Amino acid sequence: PKMKSAKPRDLQSAVEVAQDAIKGAAGDWKAAGMDVVLEEVINLMDAEADNAFVLSRSCESLRYMAVDDESRSAVGNSIPTILRAMALNENSSEVQGYCSGTLVHLAA
Repeated sequence: PKMKSAKPRDLQSAVEVAQDAIKGAAGDWKAAGMDVVLEEVINLMDAEADNAFVLSRSCESLRYMAVDDESRSAVGNSIPTILRAMALNENSSEVQGYCSGTLVHLAA
């Protein structure tokens, strides 16, 4: 199911839930359900392409999901979505910063 428009409070909670789930699954991102979360984050970024807050926090979420080679590869599939967010929000320092940080993290 696709996520509906997220409120700032809800999205921050989503970041925290993702972090806790990965920690609780001893870093196993699939066991933590992060493959499903990844799909939802990408859907959210597509649906909210003009919402700088949602895009910046979504990129932050993507960065937290990339915990090992397997998850980095999966999150790497979102690079076109990240680049689109940056192109559509070129004047948002938050979108540029969080998305750039995610791209750097994926390249590490």
